[in-house]
Amino acid sequence: MTQRLTFYAYLGSRRTKVPVPPQLDELPSDWVEMKRLLAEVMAVVHANYGRTEADVSLERHKRGKCTIRFSGRGYSVQPLRYQREYEAFFKVRYIPKTGGVEVSRATFSWNLHQVAQEFYQMEKGIRYRVPPLIPREHRQSVMENPKTLLRLEPSGSRYADYTRKPQHFYDRHGEEEPAMNYRREPRTTYQKH
Repeated sequence: MTQRLTFYAYLGSRRTKVPVPPQLDELPSDWVEMKRLLAEVMAVVHANYGRTEADVSLERHKRGKCTIRFSGRGYSVQPLRYQREYEAFFKVRYIPKTGGVEVSRATFSWNLHQVAQEFYQMEKGIRYRVPPLIPREHRQSVMENPKTLLRLEPSGSRYADYTRKPQHFYDRHGEEEPAMNYRREPRTTYQKH
């Protein structure tokens, strides 16, 4: 199944969405190829519309769905309009003398995760960082008292709690509930009929 991808440029004060060639059959594999495609797009925008700055989006065309509608003679299957899905969005400035582009901002979908990593490394100088194990909002309290990390959730306790008394996190009145008793007495005598 082939996919169709189109670049769109947002131009003017009303941000008119204009399709710009080239149309693609597959996603770019790396940032160098994506930057070359953006240079082609901005060359067309500069030649046709006289703009050196534009917002550019790369969108995937999704197949439309069908619905059953009632017409004058009965029910018929009619297709709905196709949909588009954003793959990437760029804020681009074109340099006419060199034919190059400067990308000041870029947003990528998960399908272009590798291209996004290369963009941040090559253009912004930011290497991929692993997110911290302990979230920033809990870092200070956990470092002071590590046992609080185990009490955040019941599943975080180290040993299972087999007490019969239910433990509520939000006990409004603070009163003790009667203990539940599941003990059963053994039957030692039998009734005679």
